[in-house]
Amino acid sequence: MRDQQNQGKVLSTPLKNQKRRFSQGGETKFMKKNKLIASFLVFALLVTLVAPIGVASAATTYSAVSVAKFTKSTSSALGVIQVTADPMLASSSALIKLPSDVKNITVSAVTGANTSTNAITISGINGITDATNYTYSQPVNEFRVTVAPSITGQKTEFFIYITADTSDLAAGDVVATITGLSGQLPSGSVTVANILGSGTTDITVSTPKFISGNNNEVIFTLTESIAGALDTKASSLKLTLPNGYTWSNTSASAVIVGNQVVNALTSSSDGRVLTVDTQKAGSPSKSIIRLTANVNVNDNVAKHGDVIATVSGDNKFNAAELTVAKYADFGVKTSVKDKKSIVAGQANKKIGTVVVEETAPASLVNGRTIYLTLPEGAKWNNAFSAAMYSGSNTLAVTTPTSPDAISNEGRTLKVVLSAASTGNAGKLEIQDLTVDTAVDFKGEIAVELSGNSGLTGKLVVADVTAPITATATKADVKIGLQNQKAGNIVIKETAKERLIKDGKLEITFANTAATFQNTPTVKVTEGDIDVEISKSSTMLTITVKRDSSVASTIEISNILMTVDRSVAEGDLTLNIRGNATNNAISAVDARFPDNKTVAKVVNASVTTPAPDSTPVTPVPVTPVSAFVVDSKNYTVNGVTKTMDVAPFIQNGRTMLPVRFVAEALGVSEDNIIWNASTKQVTIMKGDRIAQLTIGSDTLLVNGVTVKMDTVASTKDGRTVLPVRFVAQALGANIDWDAATRTVSVK
Repeated sequence: MRDQQNQGKVLSTPLKNQKRRFSQGGETKFMKKNKLIASFLVFALLVTLVAPIGVASAATTYSAVSVAKFTKSTSSALGVIQVTADPMLASSSALIKLPSDVKNITVSAVTGANTSTNAITISGINGITDATNYTYSQPVNEFRVTVAPSITGQKTEFFIYITADTSDLAAGDVVATITGLSGQLPSGSVTVANILGSGTTDITVSTPKFISGNNNEVIFTLTESIAGALDTKASSLKLTLPNGYTWSNTSASAVIVGNQVVNALTSSSDGRVLTVDTQKAGSPSKSIIRLTANVNVNDNVAKHGDVIATVSGDNKFNAAELTVAKYADFGVKTSVKDKKSIVAGQANKKIGTVVVEETAPASLVNGRTIYLTLPEGAKWNNAFSAAMYSGSNTLAVTTPTSPDAISNEGRTLKVVLSAASTGNAGKLEIQDLTVDTAVDFKGEIAVELSGNSGLTGKLVVADVTAPITATATKADVKIGLQNQKAGNIVIKETAKERLIKDGKLEITFANTAATFQNTPTVKVTEGDIDVEISKSSTMLTITVKRDSSVASTIEISNILMTVDRSVAEGDLTLNIRGNATNNAISAVDARFPDNKTVAKVVNASVTTPAPDSTPVTPVPVTPVSAFVVDSKNYTVNGVTKTMDVAPFIQNGRTMLPVRFVAEALGVSEDNIIWNASTKQVTIMKGDRIAQLTIGSDTLLVNGVTVKMDTVASTKDGRTVLPVRFVAQALGANIDWDAATRTVSVK
């Protein structure tokens, strides 16, 4: 009775209790219902396990194998659409629609290599319908694709090729829109082409040549930027020459690439306008056309310079003007490429390249010479090379490779032209030139051009800087006094490492009658160079112990000197030289023996003679002396004396031995000084100091230069001078007795 009351109600008793109750109570209706549900669920699971995958779960993709790019045309091959379904499970179809302005569609389909056998049907092309497609009229820009697989569950891949009339399309992408109709061909879109604008054509002349006279060949190249840029028109291109130039023989053309053809090349009645007529052959493809025409020159009218043609016509070109040739008079331009900076006193240093350019072919004549001359203080190094450049028509020279090609004591280089240019103007580059410079060279190296080639002028090929600079303060000193303090000397490097380790700077007097009396103080006031100083009576020596990492400055102070009584009033110059600026300076000095001084300074000035307290040789009363031509006997105040050389007449002048005249005037032997190394005679007579040098026409009297009309010479080992200059040197009066040929000196 209790079970009947509970039928149809929700029980709160646990399920296991319910099962037990059903088995014990004998009532089975509820349990049979549960078994039926369980059986249905098991069946559904089995169906799911054995059933094939549904159509919606199979992947299908569209892609463009290629995207065609072209100008619009009545017959354009569009890009290829690739359709891939993996796997293909059932027959499928889709509608492919092109832009509305597309006409005259042609479609074909090809299956891929890795695909199952399928029947692919293309239908509904250009609006033609049938029972398998549509019952309504299909637009001309659509077509239908149907795939019927013979075997399902395998990969299917096929390609759709489309050709169409695109002449009405605007520039831009051409997109195929796909609408899935059935099966597993879904909706989507693929870009199959890109319609380009009208495009331009490049027109070039590879290398404009120099021309003269008639029939000068000019070769043009026309290159389309896109297929079909050159439209089919009677005046595709016009080239108009300036006044004085005309076209001739204009029939040659060649198509290098593509399918454009040239119908004709014609010139206008006055010959100045060249017209090119082009035509497409078949569907357009990017083309390159080469044209050949000749130009004639009217020398009476044509202007020199670039021959520039005006570009026009019914197409778009990359330029409005084109240089087709060059017309010029004979001439040569010179320049320098890559000018160098070098340091004085160095050997084999590279300078800039000398460039010689013709303004017209054959301006430089075969066999002519070019001379390149360096300034004083610079000389060519023996080894160098030359190279010539001018396209296919080059100048050539005979390359100097030995000292035989170098003249003027190494300052002049000779280059001989061995071949003239033809066709194009030549360009000569003389490169890898090297020079040696004297240690005292400063400023620019300007090469002077000359020779029968017609070249003139100067070219600056290098700037030269000194390795060091030197300055000094100047102190007054007096002759005859010892240990007089001179001014300080400052030596500066012009850059780091200008003074090299273990090198020496030697400081000497230009006048050997002055001497150093102590070892001065040396210190580095700027930089990090390390030096030490030593001295002899005639030289201060600066030795570099460590070279510098920054430009350094050296100061020499506490310099004491003694000035001999033979030194004339005026500045005392110190010369600075040595191998501290170049460890191979001896080789440079050998080429420049008169240019060994790197710097000069004046740190003292001789102002007055020594004070009265300084012992001075008494000056006797000037005696009267007589000298007879060709006689070795002479008289002093009536006393006869003998010389070892007699006065003589030379070129109408009476020549007197200087020493004996000086002694006759009271000059002691100690005050007549002969310097064998300089071949200089110094005579001191009272407050008068006279100096003369054998072979020189200069006489110094108390430091004042007296120019003679002859040079001091010797006879039998004695210095002789014309009587007039002897008197001027010693401040004497001279009388001449022609009858007795006697010179009186007093």
